[in-house]
Amino acid sequence: MRWLQYSQTAEWPPFPSVPVLITDLLGERGVGVQAKIDTGAFMTIVPYRVVEYLRADCTTKSIRCWGYDGHCSNLSGFLVNVYIDHPHWPSEAVRAFEGIDVLAVNVDGAADTDAPTPALEMLLGRDILAAWNLHLDGPKSRYSVT
Repeated sequence: MRWLQYSQTAEWPPFPSVPVLITDLLGERGVGVQAKIDTGAFMTIVPYRVVEYLRADCTTKSIRCWGYDGHCSNLSGFLVNVYIDHPHWPSEAVRAFEGIDVLAVNVDGAADTDAPTPALEMLLGRDILAAWNLHLDGPKSRYSVT
């Protein structure tokens, strides 16, 4: 079993995350983003300015979402490709998710720029996590996936 380390940032406690590449459906535009592994998110969530930069196709459906605070929002879905971009990602674990529907949210305090910055984060939800056997080892700040 190959172990991957949790992200060791100023945020406490450390959390499982993985670098990903998000592209438009044709793979013509892409951006690298750090993705938090979020077992509580029912879908993968990306900052709105990422789908804007990719010129991603908006799906026709509006998805009703409830936040932790009980606030309800209708969010648009966007079709993108998500590729796990970790050099030590196990070969037996799925790493390509093409043509998936993701939710886009506005990130408070995000600067207006022409291209997303690498500091952006996204949430990998259960729509992607369901493809893996995921083992979280919180005390040792590591995880494994197969």
